[in-house]
Amino acid sequence: MAIVRRAFLAALPDAAARLQLSELQARLRPQHLGLRWIDAVDLHLTLRFLGDIDPGRARAFEPLLDAWSAGGPIELSGAAIEDWHGRVLVATFATTPVLERLVRSIEQAVRAMGFPAETRAFRAHATLARGRAGIQPRTALPDSVAPLRCDRIGLLARAEAESTARRYRELSEPRWVGTSG
Repeated sequence: MAIVRRAFLAALPDAAARLQLSELQARLRPQHLGLRWIDAVDLHLTLRFLGDIDPGRARAFEPLLDAWSAGGPIELSGAAIEDWHGRVLVATFATTPVLERLVRSIEQAVRAMGFPAETRAFRAHATLARGRAGIQPRTALPDSVAPLRCDRIGLLARAEAESTARRYRELSEPRWVGTSG
């Protein structure tokens, strides 16, 4: 049984949000030619990084995904562009009460499953590109970018090296938020 590499829980942008983020990337590309841009299909909001896990442990998330999806859509606003550590270009967002409750619930569940506690404070973000970004520490996004909406929650992981179509793969069928399954 092969280990699943770099697993994480994520909120997935709806089609309109994915398009807005792609358009934002297109506007930023000319200023940041050396970056590796995340493909639109792979854009997501990381809710909790899990690391390397075995496939059996991944299956244990199925009922949790059902419960977490019942909280309703995740609305994102207050966006800005940030250069994290000089190597990751992200769109950051304000945290909402719905998102805060979801992240707390996820943290409690993964700790109960034996994962170590998350030591970093949650920051709502979508990675846009990787590489030497070299932008101002925080730049406000144009009003046309927000608000964004995430309509699904899923368990994802880094795609195998031979897969070139996507950077990430879904370990389970993403759940539509606001439903019970």
